[in-house]
Amino acid sequence: MPVGCAKSILISFNLILWLTGGTLLILGTWIFVEPTKIHLFHFVTSASLDWDFAYYLAYAFLSLGGVTFIAGHFGCCGAVRENRCLLVTYFVSLFILMSIELGIAVTAFIYKDHYLTRLEERLTEQLYQNYGYRNNNEKFITFSEAVDFTQYKFKCCGVRNDRDYINSRWWNESQTSPEKRKVPLQCCVVSDPGEHHSPNAGSPISVVTRVFYGTVEEPWQNPHVRDIAGCQDGDKKARYSEGCYKDIEAWFKRESSILIAVGISSAALQVFGMIITFCMCRSLGTSI
Repeated sequence: MPVGCAKSILISFNLILWLTGGTLLILGTWIFVEPTKIHLFHFVTSASLDWDFAYYLAYAFLSLGGVTFIAGHFGCCGAVRENRCLLVTYFVSLFILMSIELGIAVTAFIYKDHYLTRLEERLTEQLYQNYGYRNNNEKFITFSEAVDFTQYKFKCCGVRNDRDYINSRWWNESQTSPEKRKVPLQCCVVSDPGEHHSPNAGSPISVVTRVFYGTVEEPWQNPHVRDIAGCQDGDKKARYSEGCYKDIEAWFKRESSILIAVGISSAALQVFGMIITFCMCRSLGTSI
């Protein structure tokens, strides 16, 4: 392949590589600023994985994005200057990125079905023992918030069904309180959000406060229930009775598939870049 042709292709490829790196950085940042994924990850990983798994994933995306940008710099400089040393460094960087991305994809593919084995049973046990039991324990608090958010988002109750709460630690403690609730408020059908709309709910100040201080109460934390008495009495029109497991399982499979697709496509992109780099080095009269 002529040097000029290889140079043009490599520079064009690096523009795509930088775009990929930017996408990874955006994905990593999105996990941090988008509470939906954090809460759902906390819920589905509470039974086995580390509680900070979602944050580890975000750090991985940010790291890969940063390394991709740096590798692209080596590639562009090596192509423009026709510098073999920079091109070899670029080739090695692409190989490392490809290995990591392919490893992530393969791990997600193999582990996805394995992790889902008995997940419903493990989550039910967690709900029975740890939901609502704060006791200044960050893990219990995080799990309880994840359950509340999941129930509110998917309009469900419990893991299998709304009977999961019967005789649970939360249920027993609730019977000693004045409310004597049988299910959390997140299991209840909520009223029209517009009825309780706050004029400052979407103001810039409230957004900044929520992001940096977390002091603004979210709708799922204290939902406005349409019929609290009917909900606690088991009225099907006032309470969600289906469990959350099917929804959370479908969400987990979808997110895993996206992760696998991103890993494989990114690895394939690195392979193409390695081939072009190899061809350019051959055109310069040397081999890698």
